[in-house]
Amino acid sequence: MYDGNSFHQYPGLKKYINETAGIYSVHYDKFDNKVYATAYKPNSEIFNNDDKMIFEIKDGEWINSNIINRIGSIKNLKTNKA
Repeated sequence: MYDGNSFHQYPGLKKYINETAGIYSVHYDKFDNKVYATAYKPNSEIFNNDDKMIFEIKDGEWINSNIINRIGSIKNLKTNKA
């Protein structure tokens, strides 16, 4: 990840990803002062709070993030239900 001045590496995420998922994005959130990574499943259309698809760095290690539980549910765009 490039922060405008230098590149940073955050290894260890591969252990959470299997052959049916990949990394969609990695970003830094100034509000939380955290680095987040979002995984994706190519054939998945619905994301719910039970999916373990968002990760964050804590004490130098990737962990499953609870950010969705903190900000509220994500609604399905087709059904408008959580």
